Amino acid sequence: MDSDVLKWALGTLLAIVGTAAPFFARMRGVETRVAQLETKVDLFWKSVADRAASLLHSPHTPVLDRLLERYQRQEISTDELQRLIVMLRDIEVDATIDSGLRFAASVMLSAIEQRYEL
Repeated sequence: MDSDVLKWALGTLLAIVGTAAPFFARMRGVETRVAQLETKVDLFWKSVADRAASLLHSPHTPVLDRLLERYQRQEISTDELQRLIVMLRDIEVDATIDSGLRFAASVMLSAIEQRYEL
């Protein structure tokens, strides 16, 4: 009797594994595609942020320029990042600033949120 139970348990286990194997193979494919998509999204945001930073650069804003450059080189400290966020928010809401620069600040804030998962 014990050998019958063992055979039944082994057969059931093999049936489950046989059924689940294609599912797990598909899941590995999904994981790969998600990783590729994440890479593309990261590259997109880096490109957008670099262009927005270029628009925001100005000889009249050396502190902002330094923070943007440190952000682009991924050398920015937590304190500097917080200061950059405050400066970008100020630009974003200042109606006296050109709408293109306000939009660039908004884009930079979105890129920062995406990069640092804020």
